[in-house]
Amino acid sequence: MVPVNSDKGIFQFFFCRVAMLLLIIAAASLCGSQEPAAQVRPPFKAILALPQVEVPNVIGQTPQAAAVKLREAGLVPGKTSTEVGPGTVGTVLRQDPPQYSVVVRGTTFDE
Repeated sequence: MVPVNSDKGIFQFFFCRVAMLLLIIAAASLCGSQEPAAQVRPPFKAILALPQVEVPNVIGQTPQAAAVKLREAGLVPGKTSTEVGPGTVGTVLRQDPPQYSVVVRGTTFDE
């Protein structure tokens, strides 16, 4: 705090502080105007622009051939499991996500 010697000094001190505060409030209200909410753009535009790819059909292929096809499509082959079912032994029985689904490039794909 600034030392003051007289009543006039105290008045000037507080008057200056009040005037500064009013100027700050006025400036904040002028700068605080924003666009309507419908026109505000999100800061994560780059996230929405991630490249997407279509999932190929790998049913009926060997796990090795399916992995190659997935890599060519920009996907990452994931885990495989063995089970008894219809079709040729040693081939992919089902896939998730299904063929023709659209996913982000680099998604791990379980056969």
